[in-house]
This record gives sequence, structure tokens and C-alpha cells, in this order.
Amino acid sequence: MRPFIPKDNQELPDSYKMKIFFNAGGIEEHEVAMHKIIKESEVIEFVSSEDRWFIVPLCSIKKIEFDKNFSKIVALKNETIIQEQRLKEVSNGN
Repeated sequence: MRPFIPKDNQELPDSYKMKIFFNAGGIEEHEVAMHKIIKESEVIEFVSSEDRWFIVPLCSIKKIEFDKNFSKIVALKNETIIQEQRLKEVSNGN
């Protein structure tokens, strides 16, 4: 079961792989529907494609790797932001 995450663009992948390398030497790989870093509590929070929620302290993480689907999500979101800025400029008469 995939969690419900609305998409503005149907080209956006439903999930991406996130590989977490821990300071203690372990490695975990997850198929992720979304993630966010919460600065106040210094954790990364993510939900897997199986609808399981995780909270991991940032201090326990050595590095994180993302797959090409995540790169595609970033590129599509950046493209959307640029298009919205252009529309805003046009509507403001610039």
C-alpha cells in the first residue's frame, strides 16, 4: 500500500530509494514516498512506500544516498518553480 501523497505533476515518481549509512557502520535502504529534515529536533523523518513512518536522529547518520528518481523529482520541482516565477513576472508586467 502506498501512502496518499498528492502529485501536481503525473511525471513525478511515486517513490525513490534512500540509502542511509550510519556512524555505527550499519546501512539501511528504504523505498521512500517522502522525507523531510526537522531542524528543531535534529531528525530526518520519512515514510516508506509500505506506509511505515521512520524518525532517525541526524547525529547517527554518516551519509545518505538517493537514487535517480529523487533527482527527477528535484529537477521537475525546480522546473515548476521557474515556470511559476515566469508567470508571476508576466502577470506583474515585467
